[in-house]
Amino acid sequence: VSDLQQHALEIFEHVGNYHIARLLRRLADQPVRGDEIHRAPLLAGKHVGVIGAGGWGTALAQMLASDGGEVLLWAREGELAEEINGQHGNSLYLPGVKLAQTIRATADLAQMSDRTILLLVTPAQHLADVMAQMPVFPRDLVLCAKGIEAETGRLMHRVAADAAPGSEVAVLSGPTFARE
Repeated sequence: VSDLQQHALEIFEHVGNYHIARLLRRLADQPVRGDEIHRAPLLAGKHVGVIGAGGWGTALAQMLASDGGEVLLWAREGELAEEINGQHGNSLYLPGVKLAQTIRATADLAQMSDRTILLLVTPAQHLADVMAQMPVFPRDLVLCAKGIEAETGRLMHRVAADAAPGSEVAVLSGPTFARE
């Protein structure tokens, strides 16, 4: 089982999607755990980053930080990064939610380069531009952007693979609540 597959299993277990986690474990020839709730520290020891501080990206950062692990969140707007760091909130995209103390925000995309795992949570039409600004990528990327690039017709997994050919790309899909 690759590290990326193991990370996906941990994420599914952490957010409570045990049926999918059990299926993935069977496919990966790993022992299937009982039906009890298993909440081991998510991605313990990993340096996790989230690129995109909109509603969906901030909510994912909050979920990842819920076990006390540090999460670095990139915001395009410097003022938003300052608000997240100073007030532990994101009044623009996720009002009324007190963010974990272990979420640290930055407006400097280069700071995301040392992350072990990156979640890419930018709007679809900006993904290629944001990725083009990254100096280097980690091996594991989790694509959380949906849609089709209007100008080229590329799907998001193709945009990510073209920008970071040395990285493994996983996709987190499902409904979102982001206004943007």
